[in-house]
Amino acid sequence: MKKLLSPLILFCLLCWQLMHAQAPNEMILYADANFGGQSVTVTVGTYPNISSLGFPNNTASSIKVGSDVVAVLHSCVDFGGGYSNGFRAYNATDADFSNDFWPQGQNCGGPTANNNINALWVMNKNCVPGPDEVSFFDNPNFVGGCVTVPVGSYISPTLAGMPNDWAGSVKVGSNVSVKIWVADFQGANNTYGPGTSITALGIGTNTVSSLVVDGCPNDPNKIEPGICGCGVPETNSDNDNLPNCIDPDDDNDNISDVNETACGSNPLNANSTCEVCDGADNDLDGTIDEGFLNTDGDEAADCVDADDDNDGVADGNDADQLDKFVCQDADGDGCDDCSSGYVNPANDGLDTDGDGLCNTGDPDDDNDGISDACDTAPLISNYVFNGTGPNFPPQWTCSNNNNVKVKICHNGNTLCVSSNAINSHLSHGDYLGECTCAGQQAVVPPSNSDVKIGQYEALELELFPNPTSGNVNVHLHGLEDEAMLKIYDQLGRVVWSQQLEDETHAIQLDLQNGIYLVQVKSGEATLTEQLVISRR
Repeated sequence: MKKLLSPLILFCLLCWQLMHAQAPNEMILYADANFGGQSVTVTVGTYPNISSLGFPNNTASSIKVGSDVVAVLHSCVDFGGGYSNGFRAYNATDADFSNDFWPQGQNCGGPTANNNINALWVMNKNCVPGPDEVSFFDNPNFVGGCVTVPVGSYISPTLAGMPNDWAGSVKVGSNVSVKIWVADFQGANNTYGPGTSITALGIGTNTVSSLVVDGCPNDPNKIEPGICGCGVPETNSDNDNLPNCIDPDDDNDNISDVNETACGSNPLNANSTCEVCDGADNDLDGTIDEGFLNTDGDEAADCVDADDDNDGVADGNDADQLDKFVCQDADGDGCDDCSSGYVNPANDGLDTDGDGLCNTGDPDDDNDGISDACDTAPLISNYVFNGTGPNFPPQWTCSNNNNVKVKICHNGNTLCVSSNAINSHLSHGDYLGECTCAGQQAVVPPSNSDVKIGQYEALELELFPNPTSGNVNVHLHGLEDEAMLKIYDQLGRVVWSQQLEDETHAIQLDLQNGIYLVQVKSGEATLTEQLVISRR
């Protein structure tokens, strides 16, 4: 039985070893010593946080390293910003990190690598650069892990796949050159030409902080090798250590070139800055405060304009700084003083009688001495109604049992009488309308003249059809003399006038839908009727 088990056990152990063996270009990291616990297999690359591999931070205790790679383990996430502290390179398998002290000290955990790994690189060994490549090595004399970098400009070595503040030697391809700096394209630097092999870097080991692999080292247009690329002049407008192609602020005015270009400023002129609303030409393009709101379209943007809407009222006193038709009502007439688009209290709305008060706040729009509340024609001065037509003004009408009657002021009392009784009341001093409307008698026929009343009764005005779409017949019964016809809109404006010589006239009107007042004057008689325009 024992003889049968031994070969089987040996076979299983061999299978287990094969399952946990790393390839030449791989490394395997284990959570426990002696290659136990959770593990992760990693190929050549840069891994600034091992948790991204599904392996917990601060848990690694052993490692297996393939024959063609070097593993560089680091105690800090994102390598702590550099390679010079808190790292250890592994060229071979290590079963226990307990005694693996950090060669450069530690900066993100305990003194050893045990349970203190947060980032790693897996690098090749024995790199041989192609004609257009450069290979950097961990140590002088081309020893340790290495990274091969193609043509390009790298303000940080991590962009080239190598650690920051790293490298001790370099091999340069036959078609390129390389320049390295101890800072971001500034400070101490070395340039190595095509085909050179440098066993020890002139700026020191583990100091490379930026580099350029120049694909055209003999390009006459360049003043520095490779930073801006082949055929690109490496102009340096602000005379700092960075040519314009990689300088984020070409004119050194503390505004990035990206922001200056976006705002319309000149990134090559330190005196040209982004436009702000201050009444000055900040970007030196010949215009002031462009891009800022300028409501009135004058030379000053709103932010520096004392009168944004140019209505003549300063913003501090303007009820609406951005609307030229709204500002104030200094004369208290109920109409905005800027109704015309510019402050003018005397012209702040329709003013039928021209007394300086707009109709909205004028108690007597036609200035005939009769308040609008009592005036049968508040927009027509000295309007006379004969009191006999079928369509009485609403101020005078009243109803009784659904029959329309007329208001009469009789001895200080308001009566509601039949229209047939109007003339008799007028003849002895009564007047149409309520008694509270003092002065109304000034617009009714004189009560002391039976002759005039008779003349008014003899003349009658008839409009038909009414309502109408535009064509209307005007008939004046009893016309013995010429008459003047005028049509008023609801604002008291004359919209039609015509001399009448015959009793009947056909008129074609081109008016908008609405209610209009038709007035006919003949001698001392004045007749009115409402006309309704209704177009479908």
